[in-house]
Amino acid sequence: MKVGLKQVVLFSGAALLAAAFWLYTDPGLQPMWRGKVVVRFWNGFTGPDGRVMVKLVNRFNREHPDIEVKLQRIDWAIYYNKLLVAMMGGRGPDVFVVHASLLPRFHHARFLEPLDGHAAGPLGIPADDFDGRVMAAVCDGGVQWGVPLDVHPVGMYCNSALFR
Repeated sequence: MKVGLKQVVLFSGAALLAAAFWLYTDPGLQPMWRGKVVVRFWNGFTGPDGRVMVKLVNRFNREHPDIEVKLQRIDWAIYYNKLLVAMMGGRGPDVFVVHASLLPRFHHARFLEPLDGHAAGPLGIPADDFDGRVMAAVCDGGVQWGVPLDVHPVGMYCNSALFR
């Protein structure tokens, strides 16, 4: 199956949780903390996937009392407009979901930070957990800019006897 940029979505709940945990455990950042670390997370998951994301975030918040992930779900129809305006105004979220087809736009607008240093190591998400073509969709110029979430199928298999 050929995987294109449009088939990959970035920043899953696991990526969010890994990023929040990395912020929490990085000794270089700890002196900057004043109380609880707050991570603002925006996404367009408003249906069943949103309910799952709410559960993941609530569980993470319970298990890590020094970190608070503030989840903002916005309908996909207006999500990117709000996200781009917020980012241009310097009020964007710390972690957000973006479809891989829009990744270059966010990269060239300097709204992304390379993940190479954060994704590596014992607290990171190993690149070899993903198919190489899927991981390539979140990289540009040898730099990792996101974490794959899912791959959308471009075909469908059907049991024709059962379908009849």
